[in-house]
Amino acid sequence: MVAPTVELSRRLQGVAEFVPAGCRFADIGTDHAFLPIYLVQTGQITRAVACDIKAGPVNAARRNVHRYGLDELIDVRQGDGLSPLQPGEVEVVAIAGLGGIKAVELLRRGLDVTRRLQRVIVQPMNGGGYVRRFFREHGFGLAGEVLLAEDGRFYTVLAGDRQVDVHAGYHLWPPADHGLCDEYGPYILRQRDPLTVAYMQAERVALARVLQQLAAGRSAAAQVRAHEIAEQLAEVDRWLSGGKFGVEDVGTSG
Repeated sequence: MVAPTVELSRRLQGVAEFVPAGCRFADIGTDHAFLPIYLVQTGQITRAVACDIKAGPVNAARRNVHRYGLDELIDVRQGDGLSPLQPGEVEVVAIAGLGGIKAVELLRRGLDVTRRLQRVIVQPMNGGGYVRRFFREHGFGLAGEVLLAEDGRFYTVLAGDRQVDVHAGYHLWPPADHGLCDEYGPYILRQRDPLTVAYMQAERVALARVLQQLAAGRSAAAQVRAHEIAEQLAEVDRWLSGGKFGVEDVGTSG
């Protein structure tokens, strides 16, 4: 009996849609290996490497790979970040479900592998700005990004690609707006659909809460951070107000 095709969550489906057909692929922090299993099952890729640092997820991944009869096509490895990979072994990696700071840390620690990658796909739980800045600093242009909602949470998926100009997505925005584009996405911010508005409203609530907490701090560091958050909050308010921002300022031509 042929095992049914694994079903992905919406956030992992968003990651899968950025995986180029036929690429050599690795899933970092694979957990149950559902993403590589799905990609191989559907024929989007022919082989994959599934990596995780913890024995529990590695064992679960191996059980699932075996259950779906893919032992010869998906290599499950235990190790920290990109360390189980050899430079040039894969062209594309995905890192889903980690904070943006942690994802960037793994990419930096594995620079010998990262430098040989064609595409990096990250689904950060927070800190997307760190990922976008890392992409730009290391020669990955923003090939695309998507905003998703699932189970009452917002998720973003970011794809950086070496064949894409590092300023892609940003060239439609004045330089003064690039900081907020880093935080929320130059493509995402161009949308004013209900999902994007709800996302930015939720971000505003979170920023206001952090600012209130920082207001009680007396240290110089707390005061600096409070000033940064206040500026970001003002930019979010400007976007939500529908005032001039980004693409409205400079037009839509490249």
